[in-house]
Amino acid sequence: MQACNELFLGDGESSPVAMYHLSNSLKYVRERLESEEALSDSTLGIVMSLITQEQCRQQHEAANIHMDGLAQMIELRGGLESLEGCLPVLLKACKTDLMFTLQREDTPRFHRSRMPQIITTLHAMDLPFDRKAARKHVQHLDLDATLLDVLLDIICTSMLFNDLPSARKVDLYLFQELLVTVCYRLLTIPHTHSPLRKENAYHVGLILFMMELFLQVGRQRVMNYDNVTSRLRRVLESEVLEGEGELRFWLLMIGGVWVSDDDDTEWLLPMISSQTRKMRLRSWSDAREMLKRWPWIGVLHDGPGKIIWERARCE
Repeated sequence: MQACNELFLGDGESSPVAMYHLSNSLKYVRERLESEEALSDSTLGIVMSLITQEQCRQQHEAANIHMDGLAQMIELRGGLESLEGCLPVLLKACKTDLMFTLQREDTPRFHRSRMPQIITTLHAMDLPFDRKAARKHVQHLDLDATLLDVLLDIICTSMLFNDLPSARKVDLYLFQELLVTVCYRLLTIPHTHSPLRKENAYHVGLILFMMELFLQVGRQRVMNYDNVTSRLRRVLESEVLEGEGELRFWLLMIGGVWVSDDDDTEWLLPMISSQTRKMRLRSWSDAREMLKRWPWIGVLHDGPGKIIWERARCE
């Protein structure tokens, strides 16, 4: 933790204090791997922290070595299911795997799908997760069946949080289970680097939507996911969205919310401005009303969405 603090709040990789703590952590892990604690929950937790630190430092090969080690440790434990007794560690392992997969466009090491149990729990809490109602919001029912299935669950997730009474809360672990389940299903759907398929437009948009749900805190994040942003740009600059005004605008706004804190947004703002004029959206209220027909969570997206809308209007 001290190494992380020095990396993020101190002098970054040039901080001798950060490197000192990181070196000690690596030494400590080696000692634990040679002891009876080699496969303990705490050792897994330390390895996951090392993966995160290496990712933040852009040391991808080192992160890959630690990720391979984590996967082997969990396999020796008996697989992901062996961690059911400590849900925080299990979900942390899944999130670490997902973050690594998104950053490297790699294949997930693990897989977890708990959607039937999640829906049963939500219904028992009298909270809606109505796929039949969500289907009415789908603009393209001719999508690949697997992608359509994930889209329905993401729309249900949007509806759940948009309609959640202020006095009600969703359990943290249930929320994480939902995120992990949806993300794994998304990341196991094959996609090509060619943007010339409508499914690829949906796929990158839904990935960005899920990343905005769990890969930043207070609109801040410490890792780069440039490959996802590059995919978004290729889709937006292709011809696949010709005649698909609403899909294009939703994709632009979801992308805008994600990249709005980055330095390189100049390519995106003119696209939003141009699409706004084409669709004759004269106010943020008009734009938001249209976006509500797509995966969009008001409490998460409205604030930054309005900011990026106003910036684009000034173009």
